[in-house]
Amino acid sequence: MKSTDEAGYYLGPSDNITFLVELMNESEERRPAVVTVTYEYISSVPQQWAHVTPIWLDIGTCSNSELPAKNNSAFEYSMQPAWKANLTGHVTWIAGHLHDGGTHIEVLRNNNTVCDCVAAYGQTPGYVETMSDGMNMSMPGMDMVHMSSITTCDNAGLVKVGDEWSVKAFYNTSEHAPMLDSGDTLAPIMGISLMYVANGTTNASGNSTTATSSTTTASATSSGAAAVATMPVVQGLLAGFMAALFM
Repeated sequence: MKSTDEAGYYLGPSDNITFLVELMNESEERRPAVVTVTYEYISSVPQQWAHVTPIWLDIGTCSNSELPAKNNSAFEYSMQPAWKANLTGHVTWIAGHLHDGGTHIEVLRNNNTVCDCVAAYGQTPGYVETMSDGMNMSMPGMDMVHMSSITTCDNAGLVKVGDEWSVKAFYNTSEHAPMLDSGDTLAPIMGISLMYVANGTTNASGNSTTATSSTTTASATSSGAAAVATMPVVQGLLAGFMAALFM
């Protein structure tokens, strides 16, 4: 990340990348949408570079990523049980994912917080839904403000075999309005963090590693109509990859 960490995710000549996007149109009219993905890669794997392994941490423990929301209240969900690490390395990057109503999501190692991804709302007009009275008349003070960004963590420490990693998602639906399903019922919420571990390394310079190559599929979920983009195969090593959607 930021060209300071000699680590990446290996892509072989026969690997495929699939990217699934769900976009929400808040207008009653059809609107064009463009999804841009930028890859930073090198065409060969230097000997000193470490291979990273993605770790998925989920309040639903991956069996069901969607949990019930609560109206007009502050609440939290914790990942139970924690993930017990079966590898060693250093954490190059952590990203968090919440739904509207979420305030922040913590990543914990052995019950100690190592990363706190904090959400922000309505930073640009595209994340503010103007409410109307049905006659195209604006209703001041009734706008729906959506989550517009969330912080990430670089170089968040070490992973050792036997460490217990988990996440805790915090919501406040009194402060930030949650999303609704059809019938005005509360939509389920999520609390997910994706953590990348440079295998076998003990610092951010990325020394020796014994990891084998592998593939991954990245996805981001929201509400509404879906568009699917399949990215071309790149042989080599991804030096950095980030895809985040906040609807």
